[in-house]
Amino acid sequence: MNIDFTKLAKIAYQNKRGKISTFLIGYEQSIVKKIPFLLEINELDQALRFAMDSGDPNIIDKVFSEILKKQRGSYESMLDMVYKIEDCMRHLRNFAKKRRDFNLLE
Repeated sequence: MNIDFTKLAKIAYQNKRGKISTFLIGYEQSIVKKIPFLLEINELDQALRFAMDSGDPNIIDKVFSEILKKQRGSYESMLDMVYKIEDCMRHLRNFAKKRRDFNLLE
């Protein structure tokens, strides 16, 4: 059975069913569909968790970029998320070094 959980999650979100929406997106197999949807609905910590679970540095960096964009460069709230996820700080350091953004390293 081929169910598009992202589509179902979008419908649930549009109908003001946020908890059902985040529940449904958890079943989506495609990380390429899952993370953009979570970023779109501002479930930033969930998007970061799924990116970390994927282990793909490119996806993780993309999520970091989107989080910074959505939070208008607020490092404090991003660091709060990072500290809650195992091994995430290492990826944030690598992300900051690539961008030469040493404010993230402080």
